[in-house]
Amino acid sequence: MSTECLQPYSSLNSTCIGNSAGRVDWNARATCGNTETLATAPSFNLCNSDVICGNSCLSPVCMNNPGYPCNIPEDVRHCIAAFLSSGDAGTLCITHDNINHYKHVAHDLHHVQLEKICKQFINEVDKNGNMNDNILSNKECLNQNRNSNVPIFEIMFLRPEDINQPNQVLVIDLRKNEIHKLDVKKITRFGEGFASCTVYKKECPYVIVSGGCGKTSNSLHKYDVVENKWMICDNMKNPRSKHCMAFLDGHVFIIGGKGCSSVEKYSIESNFCNEVTKLPVCVHSSAVAVYKHNIYIFGGKTRKGNVRCVQCLDTRTNKMSRLDDLPLECSGGQAIVVRNTIYFATNQGHMIKFHPDSGQSELCSHQPYIRKHFSMFIRNNKLTVFGGIKTEGPMTENELTDKENTMYSYCPDSDRWTLVNSYSECVPVYTSCTVQYPKECPVKPFMKLFGYC
Repeated sequence: MSTECLQPYSSLNSTCIGNSAGRVDWNARATCGNTETLATAPSFNLCNSDVICGNSCLSPVCMNNPGYPCNIPEDVRHCIAAFLSSGDAGTLCITHDNINHYKHVAHDLHHVQLEKICKQFINEVDKNGNMNDNILSNKECLNQNRNSNVPIFEIMFLRPEDINQPNQVLVIDLRKNEIHKLDVKKITRFGEGFASCTVYKKECPYVIVSGGCGKTSNSLHKYDVVENKWMICDNMKNPRSKHCMAFLDGHVFIIGGKGCSSVEKYSIESNFCNEVTKLPVCVHSSAVAVYKHNIYIFGGKTRKGNVRCVQCLDTRTNKMSRLDDLPLECSGGQAIVVRNTIYFATNQGHMIKFHPDSGQSELCSHQPYIRKHFSMFIRNNKLTVFGGIKTEGPMTENELTDKENTMYSYCPDSDRWTLVNSYSECVPVYTSCTVQYPKECPVKPFMKLFGYC
């Protein structure tokens, strides 16, 4: 497992840029060695007193004491000094390994010529097809596997530690490196254990929210991301909580839940929900992933505890089947498809690799520590684990309290975890989903064009 050196581009005491609505830009960070580059993920600290910010601000947590200048290698310093004194670009020795150092100096000094030289080097390497991860700019390295020309957002419905606190949504703009923490009144109506998923109708994105304990146990709501409107949908036939949902071919499949083995199918077009089958094993708190025409349900809980089962729904026939068991009992977490493989991060700290074509699974490197109520999404062809509550694992020198959270990325190719950033407050997540716009749009989820909802 490797660790990133999170030092700011411009200064050690980087400022949090915010406004009364709580918008905050992620300040860029430098990396050390061959670790990956990432725009700083925020922590929930108050920013500097000279910055006006209505909400608790998201200022960075520095994890290394040495100052930024100390991180520049001696040979790079000599080359830059010679270049600044002579103006001769031939004195620069830019390579894959040191390009970030040159970029940071150019940025700090506002040196236009050096910035152009760095950009030219990156463009030339890109043309040759051998661009390295650690010379990508911060914005370029986010969600490399997706279309970076359109807006992509990770939406997280946060779980308040105190039931008297208002429910909030964390919206991460993966393309622009911005994060927004918002109060959304509608969420207070959903009981604990509700689920969410992203759906598309004629390429327009919507978020479906369903179930939860209490009055909303059989409800379905649709949120229009672009128009910032909530709509009531046809009710589910069965009340449920701690269930999972998946979208495929214009339909939302609502699966399982506490005390519920039913699988329902909701049509986006006709606004009609009906029961199509039942789970062979009645589970809740499972993880779900869609691959081709199948929906896979991993693990979960029964009355007896965690289970090892893998269940599969063939959406062409609406028939359920049970596949070979997982290597161990598990529940919670999230599952994501990477190329032709599904990776499943559990609440028990495992990372499990599942091969849909063969139905076989295997254990990967264990998560750095055990956490629950976290989110996982794809960034730069890697899986990023965000937030959650730490439930077990040794304290490290970077962890200040038992509530400290860290962001880790997992590389499927190398089976390796990399520490990305640290947070000063836990960020428990009820449920999360990724939204990608079909084209450029100035509106962000849960925000009006000229204000917040």
